[in-house]
Amino acid sequence: MFQEKMNEFKKTESKYQSIISTLDDQQKDLEQKINQNKASYHRAMMMDIEDGTRKTQAELSKHLRNAEEYERQLEDIQKRIEVAGHLKEQKLKELLPGLKIAKNGVVQEASEEINENKTKGFELKAQYILFARDLNAPYRRAREAQEQFLTACHSVGVHDFDREFFSLPRLNVISTYEGLHASLAPTVEEIMEAYTNGKIPLFVKLYEMTGEILPENDARVKLEQLQKEAKTDV
Repeated sequence: MFQEKMNEFKKTESKYQSIISTLDDQQKDLEQKINQNKASYHRAMMMDIEDGTRKTQAELSKHLRNAEEYERQLEDIQKRIEVAGHLKEQKLKELLPGLKIAKNGVVQEASEEINENKTKGFELKAQYILFARDLNAPYRRAREAQEQFLTACHSVGVHDFDREFFSLPRLNVISTYEGLHASLAPTVEEIMEAYTNGKIPLFVKLYEMTGEILPENDARVKLEQLQKEAKTDV
């Protein structure tokens, strides 16, 4: 319904704009004739001053009549352009209420669709947290091994390893780095860019196309390669 109303609006706008454009062209042609007639009138006046014949008088009178006629026509065209502009605005304004109703319908449908699909977002969030929970097993295993090792050392009075560096891979959720240090969770900017503009990171685009996961820069190179191959195959 909205597209029908929008097409009607554009069709009406195009109709009156075409009329105005035609009148604009007519005005330009007429202004050119007026300028040409002024030049001709000036030449006829000089000839009449020099010769003063019945022929030069007639020529002068002809250009005077032309000037009056052209000015009348110009005034008429300018009036038509003004009226056509007002008519265009009036007709388009009359279509706005119906267009707004149709637009509101699209917004309502979109809102309902978004709200319905937000549930999937919570499902993905739950899956992501479960994914992190699954990594807790090796994480806990390593931590427990470290703690038991230190306990064993302490049981025989050895504290040499108390300050020994111990670390495990971190799950970055805010990092903007790439590769192994990249954020495992999508950033707010990435989510909003995808939601509001439909734009996604290149590694996501590559994954969508091929199912392959690569760092952003590597994904850019791979996508360029795929694009070149596609052009070659055409």
